[in-house]
Amino acid sequence: MPELPEVETIVRGLRRKAVGKRINRVTLLMSQILRCSDDDFVRTILGKTIKGIDRRGKFILIALSGGWSLLIHLKMTGQLKWIPQAQNHQKHTHVVFHLAQCPFQLHYCDIRRFGYLLLLKTDCMHDVPPLRDLGPEPLEMKEPEFVELLRNRKGRMKSLLLNQSFLAGLGNIYADESLWRARIHPLTQAHRISPRKARRLLGAIQAVLEEAIENKGSSVDDYRDVEGRKGKHQFCLRAYGRQGQACYYCGALIRRIVINSRSSHFCPRCQRKPG
Repeated sequence: MPELPEVETIVRGLRRKAVGKRINRVTLLMSQILRCSDDDFVRTILGKTIKGIDRRGKFILIALSGGWSLLIHLKMTGQLKWIPQAQNHQKHTHVVFHLAQCPFQLHYCDIRRFGYLLLLKTDCMHDVPPLRDLGPEPLEMKEPEFVELLRNRKGRMKSLLLNQSFLAGLGNIYADESLWRARIHPLTQAHRISPRKARRLLGAIQAVLEEAIENKGSSVDDYRDVEGRKGKHQFCLRAYGRQGQACYYCGALIRRIVINSRSSHFCPRCQRKPG
């Protein structure tokens, strides 16, 4: 699933290309990915101008004229592609946005069809699900806020980092990378994290995310940017997907365990299990 760095890369790419463009036609090929009726979607979005494109957690938010916003969640295999008009839509294309006086179209594609599109009123969209239930943005957090957020929290650190109501945007890849960099075992109970370790973990999370954004995300599966290019951060991963390979810190072999049905990769020497 695209995580914060991948979604941020897509948002930045689209912002440069699509802001100011008017949607003059919509081709709907797979209505099941809509969270509203076909007629309501097409009627609401036609003629709207794209005013801005932002991100909240793993969600893409496209602000439209007329007080509406289009929310997109890519889930496992969703992609937004900037495609020349002359090019036929590809397999697994579900929605095509035709833009006035623009030689390109915006395509939503999704092999597994877990992603979805949702229209919301812009002035209240952060007060209703799914945005209402998201935790804070990790790149915007300050150390005292994060220390307080962890205080008295129960559960294992890896599971907590994947909880979108705790922090918005982290997924399996960058949770593993952050815990490895902070030298915290994924099974560590959150309430046992000292303020010093909490500050170290926040610094690791922010550094990992910023580096991944700089590298245009990690293309370990289906992720591509809006122009179909792979990210480069998969070549910089230090824990995720490196089972049986040497730790870059100490040389011990990276191990893999399963926590709540999710793979977790860690160094058994650098990330000591508490107790």
